[in-house]
Amino acid sequence: MTSRGSAFACLLSCSLAVVLCVIVAAAIAGVASAQTAPQRPDKPISQYSVRSWGQKNGLPQDWVSALAKGPDGYLWVGSEEGLARFDGSVFRVFTRANSPGMDSHLIETLLFSRDNTLWIGTYGGGLLHFTDGKFRAYGTNDNFIGRRANSMAEGPDGTLWVATSAGIHKLVGGKVEALIPKGLMTESDVRALWVDRRGDLWVGTGESGLMRLRGSERSVFTVKDGLPSATVMALREDDAGVLWIGTAAGLACLKDGRIVSLAASTQTTDTLIWALSPARAGGLWIGTSDGLRRIGPAGVEVLRVKDGLPGVSVHAICEANEGLWLGTATGLVWLKDSTLTPLDVRRGALPAAPNTIVPAREGGFWLGGVDGEVCRLRDGGVTCLGLRSRLHGSEVKAFCEARDGSLWIGTWLGVFRLAHGRLEDWTERFALPTRSVRAILEDRDGGMWVGSESSGLSVLRHGTLTRYTTQNGLAGDQVRAILEDRGGRLWVATYGGLSCVHDTVVRSWTVADGLPSDFVRSLHEDADGVLWVGTYGGGIGRLKQGTITAFTSREGLPNDVAYAILEDDVGMLWVSCNQGVYRVAKRELNDVAEHRAKTVHSRAFTEVDGLPSRSSRGNFQSGCRGPDGRLWFATLEGLACVDPSRVVTRVAAPPLVIESIAVDGQEVELKGGAQVPAGSRRFEVNYVALDFESPENVCYRYRLRGYDDNWVEVGGRRTAVFTGVGPGVYRFEVAARRVDGFWTEPAVVTELRVMPFFYQRGWFLGACGLLVVGLLYGAYRLRVQGLAARERELRARIDEAVGRVEVLSGLLPICSYCHKIRNDSDYWQSVDAYITEHSQARFTHGICPECMEARLRPQIEKLRRSKADRSAPGTPSRSL
Repeated sequence: MTSRGSAFACLLSCSLAVVLCVIVAAAIAGVASAQTAPQRPDKPISQYSVRSWGQKNGLPQDWVSALAKGPDGYLWVGSEEGLARFDGSVFRVFTRANSPGMDSHLIETLLFSRDNTLWIGTYGGGLLHFTDGKFRAYGTNDNFIGRRANSMAEGPDGTLWVATSAGIHKLVGGKVEALIPKGLMTESDVRALWVDRRGDLWVGTGESGLMRLRGSERSVFTVKDGLPSATVMALREDDAGVLWIGTAAGLACLKDGRIVSLAASTQTTDTLIWALSPARAGGLWIGTSDGLRRIGPAGVEVLRVKDGLPGVSVHAICEANEGLWLGTATGLVWLKDSTLTPLDVRRGALPAAPNTIVPAREGGFWLGGVDGEVCRLRDGGVTCLGLRSRLHGSEVKAFCEARDGSLWIGTWLGVFRLAHGRLEDWTERFALPTRSVRAILEDRDGGMWVGSESSGLSVLRHGTLTRYTTQNGLAGDQVRAILEDRGGRLWVATYGGLSCVHDTVVRSWTVADGLPSDFVRSLHEDADGVLWVGTYGGGIGRLKQGTITAFTSREGLPNDVAYAILEDDVGMLWVSCNQGVYRVAKRELNDVAEHRAKTVHSRAFTEVDGLPSRSSRGNFQSGCRGPDGRLWFATLEGLACVDPSRVVTRVAAPPLVIESIAVDGQEVELKGGAQVPAGSRRFEVNYVALDFESPENVCYRYRLRGYDDNWVEVGGRRTAVFTGVGPGVYRFEVAARRVDGFWTEPAVVTELRVMPFFYQRGWFLGACGLLVVGLLYGAYRLRVQGLAARERELRARIDEAVGRVEVLSGLLPICSYCHKIRNDSDYWQSVDAYITEHSQARFTHGICPECMEARLRPQIEKLRRSKADRSAPGTPSRSL
């Protein structure tokens, strides 16, 4: 071997060794983080549930270029037409038109720094900083040159590095301290930045490959050093210290100072890599111009449009607790390691949408399609029997695998028996007036029961046919399901009620007997021997010891339709319905039935949880339990399988935030609470629970402490409106819960300070109080002064009267004989008349003792004697 050949062999062996080290390191990192990761590395990404949002859902534009998850739980989405904040159901869009300080709404990159503030790189507007709800643009006044910021990286010391059209900027504490000019490097532009754990700055360029800056030292890696392309588009370091390099022609990595190209082994040869993100569960996520890739324990997995990915190219990747977010050319995409594993028709996992699924005795499952095809699902593969044409394309509604190994098939065109590869039409043997068969059952005695659409129930036993219809006691002729319980009784679900056939005796129950609805669709006998009855429109019923209890949405069920009812090993009932599949604990149902509780907590599962479609198939056999305990459900778009033992019970409520407070239509600042101006007639508080899985299943309640201390439950409404609230300080509290969980405790609280008018303020009321006191005191002083003046006036008048009385007694001329007084007019008048006219005195008349004795008594004695003389005898009468 030549020296050149041995050098090549040595290089090849070193390269292979590096690749193995990288894979082992990635696997170790994956094992270390798998315990808390939301994704399972052993589950193929093709089985993840997928949701997408675009302009029709509120995104400003379908081309999503950047993603970032905030510490408060919001997802931030960058596009060419603005920045959007996503809460799980609503996008709040920020553009130049509605956001002061935002000079451009073409977003290139997003990054949350260690202080939990958002940095935004734009095209045409330079660098933006978003904090406290406001944008701040960095421009030439900040020594920031360049109108394009297309990549950012934060160092271990908090330094922010920004790649722009004018070079690389270094920001410390939000201030530009240094500028690395383009003259330091030869490339035309910078495409990617990364600061490793040692503080080295890695620069991905558009033409010159990869560069490392360590202080003033510079190292360059090009295609000659192993890069698939000189155009480096993405850089990311994993937990093992491996630097992953995404180029315009595939993936590479750097470990121990060597570059190894992995483009061929990762199926990224000649594929442009837009984004890289180490997976929490181990491995690496790769966003490319040809879909998504994951490097993990299972090797390299690819998810393209044909595999169910909504977008062709993946420009941004953000892994969060709730799943994997992708920014694509057709919108925002969410991949979630779902609770249920889908076998989706759209992804090619099944040849046709199954309508019926039952376990097969030799393992696997029998699938009946809506197109008349019968398939065998076993070991992850699907084998079709080719019966579509022989069943005339009729929808398969029922299966029954008999003890002799034959398979009985119920269709719209009758009942068929498949044995040893031969298909026979048995419809005429059952003498069915109609060929529409909805249920088939073989009982413990070997009798074959067939329930039809409109001709009741038929049983073929030992060559003898017996029919049951409404004429001999069956609740209805439209049979939907047949079940044999442990005691050998046959239960029949009909569109007329529930019937029980035992020893040819038929007993029926209807709404009049407590049945939730006469439209009975499904039946299930649980481990305790209790019969559960699924209805169409009446929820589910429990028949125990002859008593029926009904459970509907009023008691907490998500839907009042029940197609298939299954039971797991931990006492949960799983029910398929028109809104997906839900789970409810039998213990809670029993508590309601026995009046120990009023409602139940049920958990609903939809497309987010892995259902191919929320609309379940309406057959009794549209769901079944496998031998391993897993549950299977048929939907309009395929099958879904769930392992109940791996379902995590969600008891914690989603994170809750208060988004804004608007006063008379204008938002007010929320920092440290909110201040409501005086005279405001209406204010509203907007809040939201950041539930990305099922925001439609979140309920809210709120109260305004100080105004009304009682909780107000408002369902899914995310706004609280108040009017007529007087001045004061109030506490607004809001709580949230999922329909299957509990309220957030403690509730999210914010302080609301309703400001008073000036005349409602304390100082004004105090001043008014002082003024009133002053006025009262002034009035009191005036009253006192008035009384004092009155007193002085009365004293003067008294003194005057007294003085006048003294003058009368000393100066008046009185007659010596008649005692009259001569007045000022020179007339004589009596003393009493004169004094009355000239004073306030009044006279009362009496007789003094002297006058009585001297004058009046002699006259009285004279009159008495005269009277005595007239009354003496012999005195002649005056009348005579």
